[in-house]
Amino acid sequence: MSIKISEWKKAFWELVKLPRISDIDNGLIHEITYKNTDKEPHRLPELGPAVIRYYESGNIWYIGYHLNIDRHRPHELGPASIEYFENGEIMSEFYWFNNELHRPCEDGPAVIVRSEGFLLEKEYYVHGKKHNEYGPAKIYYYNNGNIFRLFYMINNKLHRPIEEGPAFIEYDRDGNIVDEQFWVDGVPI
Repeated sequence: MSIKISEWKKAFWELVKLPRISDIDNGLIHEITYKNTDKEPHRLPELGPAVIRYYESGNIWYIGYHLNIDRHRPHELGPASIEYFENGEIMSEFYWFNNELHRPCEDGPAVIVRSEGFLLEKEYYVHGKKHNEYGPAKIYYYNNGNIFRLFYMINNKLHRPIEEGPAFIEYDRDGNIVDEQFWVDGVPI
């Protein structure tokens, strides 16, 4: 395999580029950012995140992968944005590709949000649209772990064939259905 010298130079400079360290207080770093020549957050996802932010305690608060300012990381490598609680547990994960929420449905949700100790929501996106052909595209949870709401969506529209059940379902805290709505191609039935 051969590579053009200009491509090699570009890749080499990505490897040796130093980050910008900002907001240093009392010897503590609050943010590390890798930037491109336009001063936008940028780093090849294979090399690591472009942005890392810290709590005052020194624990990581946020990790972001950016390619020429766009939030971007191939889903096979993991989420492009990750937020942490101060205790180190993951608060949220967002899978971005070319600045669109995106993760193949069979690989899992593109958005995962937690509160300390429990799951709050999962959302499936394909090329920036809420979409899951295998189940609900949005799932919200009560803090007891029970499901609060389910939204079945295809291409950002509430949709579920009538014979499969409602496209929107709401439950009470004990798991009893309190509301259900049938939708096909974004139209209520």
